[in-house]
Amino acid sequence: MAAQQQELDEKNPFYELVVICSTSGQFDQTVNSFKDIIKKSKLVCIKDTELLDWIKKYQRRVLKYNAINEYINSKFKDPNEEMQRILEKKHFRNKQKEIEYISKKLQSYDWKTYPHRCLLILDDFASHPLLKNREQDMCRILKKLRHFNISVVICVQTAKSLSKD
Repeated sequence: MAAQQQELDEKNPFYELVVICSTSGQFDQTVNSFKDIIKKSKLVCIKDTELLDWIKKYQRRVLKYNAINEYINSKFKDPNEEMQRILEKKHFRNKQKEIEYISKKLQSYDWKTYPHRCLLILDDFASHPLLKNREQDMCRILKKLRHFNISVVICVQTAKSLSKD
């Protein structure tokens, strides 16, 4: 049976965003081998030195995106804590300005699914410095990414290279 991409429906993949992180910062032979089956998800490559900053920025975007969608689903009546912070920061004069801001923000994200799901693939990260010590920021963040609908795959060449922590 050939590998195929998982979908929510005909138009939307399960993972709208697939992020490959490697030390080279580009698609290598491993990625190129399965790149052809990823047709509906946006495929992005980031360098390992930019990973922590990328994750933190993505988490902020997910918080805002989820807050906006929850607010819309409540018919603009019940803002959660994050949405309340946005509304207080922006000081909208009327509901029309608020709706314009929300529309522009959703357009700028260009995400089609709610909740937005991301697959983060860490290529050759078995002995990577970011994962050496479980007390490091990256290790702590990896444990919480499921709350942001981010699934993580750590690719290694041998199981011996995995940390027992």
